[in-house]
Amino acid sequence: MRTNEKGITLIEVLAIFVIFSIVSLFAFDAIFSLTKNNEKLTNRYEVYSDANILSQVLLNEIYNMKLEKSSKCGTNCYNLINRGKISINDNGDTEISPEIIYVLEIDTDVLKLTDNTGKVLVSQPVDNSSSISSTCSNTCFEAVITLELYFELDNQELYKSITTIAH
Repeated sequence: MRTNEKGITLIEVLAIFVIFSIVSLFAFDAIFSLTKNNEKLTNRYEVYSDANILSQVLLNEIYNMKLEKSSKCGTNCYNLINRGKISINDNGDTEISPEIIYVLEIDTDVLKLTDNTGKVLVSQPVDNSSSISSTCSNTCFEAVITLELYFELDNQELYKSITTIAH
């Protein structure tokens, strides 16, 4: 007498195990790749965001200065000058307030904007290939100052941000 036993053979169990292992390996690799790409994109986004915020903060600070002239003060260094104002005091005498000189410079891989008292208004690390240039070579009442700033990403790649300031 013959019985019809239904079940899974050892070979079928091994085949299922091999197929499951291969599918799991591909799934793990895909998840690992997505996680790694997400970290890269997050880092890139943070650098882009920092660069854009820095540009906006600089432009706001400089706009509020109401600049009247600029002059070169060295390599990657510009004086941003707000000339003294003429006013008449309560006695009817003319008074001239002193010039306010702000310094915009890249010094040892840090972009800084300082006022005439030495107070740092803006400070941001940048890559050493960053530079500041101007359409003016000496002292100018109208000029365009260009900041070409580089920020390093995790993979040693550089992100370039260009900000122009016209006065």
